[in-house]
This record gives sequence, C-alpha cells and structure tokens, in this order.
Amino acid sequence: PTEASAGADQFLCDSTNIYLYGNTPINGTGSWSRIVGPAGGTFVPDSLTPVTKYTGAIPGNTYAFRWTITQGGCSNADEIRIDNAGNPSPCNAGPDRDVCGSSTTMVASTPIFGIGTWTQITGPAATIVSPNLPTSEITGLVTGTTYQFVWTVENGACDACDDTVTFVTYPN
Repeated sequence: PTEASAGADQFLCDSTNIYLYGNTPINGTGSWSRIVGPAGGTFVPDSLTPVTKYTGAIPGNTYAFRWTITQGGCSNADEIRIDNAGNPSPCNAGPDRDVCGSSTTMVASTPIFGIGTWTQITGPAATIVSPNLPTSEITGLVTGTTYQFVWTVENGACDACDDTVTFVTYPN
C-alpha cells in the first residue's frame, strides 16, 4: 500500500470539530480511527475519506488519530496528535482594596482550564511567594504605596485572559 501520512500535529482551542488531512492512497484504501481521547465523536462524511472532519470533540482533551492504508494483507499507518485546549476560565484577580502592613494574600479565581500566573506591574519590588497560586501571599510591600498585580491565565493555543487588581498599602 501507499505509505500513510496523517498530516501534522494540531494545537486547537475550544474546538468541537477536528479536521484531519490524510494522504490519498495510490495503492490501497485508507481508514481513520480515534486511538486516544473521549468516545462519542463521529467522522463526517466518514472514516474512509482522507480529508475528513471529526465532530463531537470535547475541549480540554488530547486526541490521537491513526490513518491506516491497507492493500490485501498489508497495511501501514501514521498517527496524529491533537491538543484541544479548553478556553481559559474568565479571569478574576479579586477586588481592588486597601492593605494594612507589608503583606497580603491575593484572591484570584481558580482556573478551570489553564494555568494562572501573578505578575507585578506597578509599585516597588515585592515578592510573589507562589506565582501560580490564585491565593498567593505577597510580601515585602512598602506602606503608603499603590501596587498593581495582574492575574494571567494561559492554556495551550487559546488566547490568554488577564485581570488586574490594585491596592494601596497602609501601616498597621
């Protein structure tokens, strides 16, 4: 049979449709199969068409598909990996507020999909104790100063979301 080629790996965001691009066999017939990922999807128009669509994909999952070309008792296959990231959750860095003293605890929303990261954008240098924790402690704040920190959530091929929190520090 013709040597199978399933195409390049794909990085998608929040997609329910995955487009597959197998090569057209010169010798033999081809067939797609899902080998990794949640069950329940369908090949449209069918699994025997080299260029086809897999509908019913679930965002937030990794899929692998195999394109197999068979002729007589011989076959060969190629596989493709699809990372179908889920859109990051709406970002919420918490309310703007006043802070007493030289430390505070952040109150961002926990992402359902993706990883959040705290970044300081204004104010004298402070320490973000756990940059990927929504409730990270911030230490080394200078009293009488306005600070801004941004909570950014990223997930694969999806657009990142971010939200900024502002606070003013006061002495105890």
